[in-house]
Amino acid sequence: MQIVKIKYSTENLISLKLLNFLPSIHHIEVLEIFHYHRMRFFILERITFKDNVTDFEKIIHEVYQPQLLQILERKGNEVICVMKLRKEHGFWPKRISGNWTIIPPIIIDEKYVRETLLIRDNFDEIFKTYSKLLKGMEIIAINKVENIHDRPDLHSNQILKNFQPLPHFPQKQHEVALYATRHGYYHSPKKIKAEVIAKKFNISISAVNEHLRKAERTAMRYFFS
Repeated sequence: MQIVKIKYSTENLISLKLLNFLPSIHHIEVLEIFHYHRMRFFILERITFKDNVTDFEKIIHEVYQPQLLQILERKGNEVICVMKLRKEHGFWPKRISGNWTIIPPIIIDEKYVRETLLIRDNFDEIFKTYSKLLKGMEIIAINKVENIHDRPDLHSNQILKNFQPLPHFPQKQHEVALYATRHGYYHSPKKIKAEVIAKKFNISISAVNEHLRKAERTAMRYFFS
């Protein structure tokens, strides 16, 4: 079993008619999803509006067209609300075969959607299907989980707390970055040069720099995106 954190373009939700992301919304956090029927569900969200917006309820109705809306908390330009929604396709328009589920929160802004999946089956097959459905999908982090079925007491938030997915690095990139870090490449001044790392792994200096650049980008995206 694996916990996988992914990112993809918000344009996917718009094209799938899941969300009409208006310019008045800064970002959305889907905190919980409660199903009681395949096509009907309740959703708990934290919505942050842009500074010039005042009529929050009007915007929510335009974006979601909820059957029921209850604002639980309002603070500045942020609201926490519960909505009852009805969609012909349910929360997700196309079923991806296999044993998997989404672990909230789902973070959505104008550019990207970030969500975490709990996958029981072979991730490679689900990844291929997900990639066909979602353009520009990236794996941000991944973690293998063992014996989670022995912990029925764990809530979704506790699962993430206990089994936080880690940044996903390809094997060679991981080896080069690990060696560079352990030998002081990121010290000031550097204790090892790229030339030495290149000789260690029998690759070019440009390949070393590329591996390290991509590893840095992955780490920065994981911690600060």
